Amino acid sequence: MNAERTVRTPDLPLVRWAGVAVYSVAMLLLLTRQSAFRAWEAGLASFLNGIVGAPTKWARGSDVFYVGIGTNKVFALQLVTGCSTALLIIPMLLLAGIYVHFGRVRLLHMTIGLLLSCVAMLAVNMIRLVIVGVYTVHSGRSGFELAHTIIGSLIVLAGGAVTLLLFSRWISMAGTVAAGAAPIRARLKEDLQQ
Repeated sequence: MNAERTVRTPDLPLVRWAGVAVYSVAMLLLLTRQSAFRAWEAGLASFLNGIVGAPTKWARGSDVFYVGIGTNKVFALQLVTGCSTALLIIPMLLLAGIYVHFGRVRLLHMTIGLLLSCVAMLAVNMIRLVIVGVYTVHSGRSGFELAHTIIGSLIVLAGGAVTLLLFSRWISMAGTVAAGAAPIRARLKEDLQQ
Protein backbone atom coordinates (compact mmCIF):
# COMPACT_ATOMS: atom_id res chain seq x y z
CA MET A 1 0.00 0.00 0.00
CA ASN A 2 1.30 3.46 -0.90
CA ALA A 3 1.09 5.99 1.94
CA GLU A 4 2.29 9.02 -0.04
CA ARG A 5 0.10 12.08 0.12
CA THR A 6 -1.27 13.82 -2.94
CA VAL A 7 0.85 16.71 -4.07
CA ARG A 8 -1.09 19.86 -4.89
CA THR A 9 0.00 22.20 -7.63
CA PRO A 10 1.15 25.60 -6.39
CA ASP A 11 -1.00 28.68 -6.85
CA LEU A 12 -0.22 31.00 -9.74
CA PRO A 13 2.26 33.77 -8.88
CA LEU A 14 -0.47 36.44 -9.00
CA VAL A 15 -2.54 34.51 -6.44
CA ARG A 16 0.51 34.03 -4.23
CA TRP A 17 1.38 37.74 -4.38
CA ALA A 18 -2.21 38.68 -3.57
CA GLY A 19 -2.07 36.40 -0.51
CA VAL A 20 1.22 37.89 0.62
CA ALA A 21 -0.27 41.38 0.19
CA VAL A 22 -3.31 40.49 2.32
CA TYR A 23 -1.14 38.97 5.05
CA SER A 24 1.16 42.03 4.95
CA VAL A 25 -1.80 44.40 5.30
CA ALA A 26 -3.07 42.33 8.24
CA MET A 27 0.35 42.59 9.92
CA LEU A 28 0.50 46.32 9.25
CA LEU A 29 -2.99 46.83 10.69
CA LEU A 30 -2.13 44.81 13.80
CA LEU A 31 0.97 46.93 14.28
CA THR A 32 -0.55 50.34 13.58
CA ARG A 33 -4.00 49.78 15.08
CA GLN A 34 -2.79 47.80 18.04
CA SER A 35 -4.47 50.06 20.60
CA ALA A 36 -7.87 49.41 18.99
CA PHE A 37 -7.16 45.67 18.90
CA ARG A 38 -6.12 45.70 22.56
CA ALA A 39 -9.31 47.61 23.44
CA TRP A 40 -11.37 44.95 21.66
CA GLU A 41 -9.46 42.24 23.55
CA ALA A 42 -10.05 44.05 26.85
CA GLY A 43 -13.78 44.14 26.12
CA LEU A 44 -13.81 40.42 25.35
CA ALA A 45 -11.74 39.62 28.45
CA SER A 46 -14.10 41.73 30.58
CA PHE A 47 -17.12 39.90 29.17
CA LEU A 48 -15.54 36.47 29.76
CA ASN A 49 -14.45 37.39 33.29
CA GLY A 50 -18.04 38.40 34.01
CA ILE A 51 -19.28 35.02 32.80
CA VAL A 52 -17.01 33.10 35.19
CA GLY A 53 -18.00 35.21 38.17
CA ALA A 54 -15.37 37.94 38.37
CA PRO A 55 -17.55 41.08 38.26
CA THR A 56 -16.10 43.46 35.69
CA LYS A 57 -16.57 46.80 34.02
CA TRP A 58 -15.10 47.99 30.74
CA ALA A 59 -15.37 51.35 28.99
CA ARG A 60 -15.81 50.89 25.24
CA GLY A 61 -12.61 51.71 23.36
CA SER A 62 -10.37 51.37 26.41
CA ASP A 63 -7.62 48.79 26.85
CA VAL A 64 -8.36 48.75 30.59
CA PHE A 65 -11.01 46.66 32.31
CA TYR A 66 -11.85 46.60 35.99
CA VAL A 67 -12.33 43.42 38.01
CA GLY A 68 -13.92 43.10 41.43
CA ILE A 69 -16.75 45.56 40.75
CA GLY A 70 -19.13 45.54 43.72
CA THR A 71 -16.47 44.30 46.14
CA ASN A 72 -13.98 46.16 48.26
CA LYS A 73 -11.16 44.94 45.96
CA VAL A 74 -11.46 46.67 42.57
CA PHE A 75 -8.43 46.37 40.30
CA ALA A 76 -7.74 47.91 36.90
CA LEU A 77 -6.15 45.49 34.43
CA GLN A 78 -4.58 47.08 31.38
CA LEU A 79 -3.72 45.13 28.25
CA VAL A 80 -0.34 46.42 27.16
CA THR A 81 1.46 45.39 23.98
CA GLY A 82 3.05 42.35 25.64
CA CYS A 83 -0.36 41.07 26.76
CA SER A 84 -2.00 41.30 23.34
CA THR A 85 -2.78 38.39 21.06
CA ALA A 86 -1.43 40.56 18.23
CA LEU A 87 2.05 39.79 19.51
CA LEU A 88 1.31 36.09 18.96
CA ILE A 89 -0.47 36.47 15.60
CA ILE A 90 2.04 38.67 13.76
CA PRO A 91 4.77 35.98 13.57
CA MET A 92 2.22 33.49 12.22
CA LEU A 93 1.20 35.98 9.52
CA LEU A 94 4.86 36.43 8.60
CA LEU A 95 5.42 32.67 8.40
CA ALA A 96 2.24 32.23 6.34
CA GLY A 97 3.34 34.95 3.92
CA ILE A 98 6.72 33.30 3.41
CA TYR A 99 5.20 29.87 2.77
CA VAL A 100 2.59 31.26 0.36
CA HIS A 101 5.14 33.45 -1.46
CA PHE A 102 7.38 30.51 -2.25
CA GLY A 103 4.45 28.32 -3.27
CA ARG A 104 4.99 25.79 -0.50
CA VAL A 105 1.32 25.88 0.51
CA ARG A 106 -1.76 26.95 -1.44
CA LEU A 107 -3.31 30.23 -0.34
CA LEU A 108 -6.70 28.74 0.57
CA HIS A 109 -5.17 26.04 2.78
CA MET A 110 -2.86 28.53 4.44
CA THR A 111 -5.67 31.00 5.10
CA ILE A 112 -7.85 28.31 6.69
CA GLY A 113 -4.97 27.15 8.89
CA LEU A 114 -4.07 30.72 9.76
CA LEU A 115 -7.63 31.61 10.77
CA LEU A 116 -7.94 28.49 12.94
CA SER A 117 -4.57 29.22 14.55
CA CYS A 118 -5.43 32.86 15.22
CA VAL A 119 -8.69 31.84 16.89
CA ALA A 120 -6.78 29.27 18.97
CA MET A 121 -4.18 31.89 20.00
CA LEU A 122 -6.96 34.31 20.94
CA ALA A 123 -8.65 31.58 23.00
CA VAL A 124 -5.39 30.79 24.81
CA ASN A 125 -4.82 34.46 25.61
CA MET A 126 -8.42 34.89 26.80
CA ILE A 127 -8.04 31.89 29.12
CA ARG A 128 -4.95 33.60 30.54
CA LEU A 129 -6.76 36.92 31.00
CA VAL A 130 -9.74 35.24 32.69
CA ILE A 131 -7.42 33.43 35.10
CA VAL A 132 -5.60 36.69 35.85
CA GLY A 133 -8.94 38.41 36.51
CA VAL A 134 -10.29 35.65 38.75
CA TYR A 135 -7.06 35.34 40.76
CA THR A 136 -6.91 39.12 41.15
CA VAL A 137 -10.49 39.29 42.47
CA HIS A 138 -9.94 36.44 44.92
CA SER A 139 -6.38 37.13 46.11
CA GLY A 140 -5.66 40.77 45.31
CA ARG A 141 -2.22 41.89 44.20
CA SER A 142 -0.54 38.59 45.14
CA GLY A 143 -3.13 36.71 43.07
CA PHE A 144 -2.43 39.01 40.13
CA GLU A 145 1.32 38.43 40.42
CA LEU A 146 0.91 34.66 40.58
CA ALA A 147 -1.61 34.46 37.75
CA HIS A 148 0.12 36.97 35.50
CA THR A 149 3.76 35.97 35.82
CA ILE A 150 3.60 32.23 36.43
CA ILE A 151 0.27 30.63 35.56
CA GLY A 152 -0.54 32.97 32.68
CA SER A 153 2.93 32.63 31.19
CA LEU A 154 2.74 28.84 31.34
CA ILE A 155 -0.68 28.88 29.69
CA VAL A 156 0.48 31.12 26.85
CA LEU A 157 3.71 29.17 26.34
CA ALA A 158 1.97 25.79 26.32
CA GLY A 159 -1.03 26.96 24.31
CA GLY A 160 1.16 28.88 21.88
CA ALA A 161 3.47 25.91 21.37
CA VAL A 162 0.55 23.55 20.74
CA THR A 163 -1.05 26.04 18.36
CA LEU A 164 2.19 26.52 16.43
CA LEU A 165 2.70 22.75 16.26
CA LEU A 166 -0.80 22.25 14.88
CA PHE A 167 -0.28 25.16 12.47
CA SER A 168 2.99 23.57 11.27
CA ARG A 169 1.26 20.22 10.89
CA TRP A 170 -1.51 21.87 8.88
CA ILE A 171 1.09 23.49 6.62
CA SER A 172 2.88 20.18 6.04
CA MET A 173 -0.39 18.37 5.25
CA ALA A 174 -1.42 21.05 2.77
CA GLY A 175 2.00 21.33 1.15
CA THR A 176 2.58 21.50 -2.59
CA VAL A 177 5.96 19.79 -2.48
CA ALA A 178 6.60 16.06 -2.73
CA ALA A 179 9.67 14.44 -1.24
CA GLY A 180 12.59 15.11 -3.59
CA ALA A 181 10.62 17.55 -5.76
CA ALA A 182 12.32 20.14 -7.89
CA PRO A 183 12.32 23.79 -6.79
CA ILE A 184 9.10 25.75 -7.32
CA ARG A 185 10.26 27.54 -10.48
CA ALA A 186 11.08 24.25 -12.18
CA ARG A 187 7.72 22.79 -11.21
CA LEU A 188 5.89 25.88 -12.48
CA LYS A 189 7.73 25.67 -15.82
CA GLU A 190 6.68 22.02 -16.10
CA ASP A 191 3.05 22.94 -15.40
CA LEU A 192 3.12 25.71 -18.02
CA GLN A 193 4.64 23.39 -20.64
CA GLN A 194 1.95 20.74 -20.13
